[in-house]
Amino acid sequence: HDSVLLKIVLSAKIFEELLDFKAAANTYLLGYWHSIESNARNVEYLSKAIQYYSLYLERNADIDTAIALIDCLRQAGNFDEAKETAESLIPYVNDLQLKKIVSYELQLIQTRDDMPRLVSEVQS
Repeated sequence: HDSVLLKIVLSAKIFEELLDFKAAANTYLLGYWHSIESNARNVEYLSKAIQYYSLYLERNADIDTAIALIDCLRQAGNFDEAKETAESLIPYVNDLQLKKIVSYELQLIQTRDDMPRLVSEVQS
């Protein structure tokens, strides 16, 4: 078994117990990325990231975290929810780079692209 992934998941569970939803989500997302790099894409970790990002955003206005949620929803194939979230976020995004990222996410959602993407792809 992958000891790095095990440590990531245990860390995420500790953040869950501490009710630190953003840290739990970020850590589960790290676990998801690690699973992709290990050629064992584990969508359970992606689902947990979505769950905890959503809980965090219920009480916090955080554009960066909302964009991370949109990306997770898209990768999980929840295109309708990802689109709705992205469209509702647009009026609140003032930063030009973040606007480009949200627009890129909407393009990916439109084509039903659920693959992991790099922020650097936004420039192209």
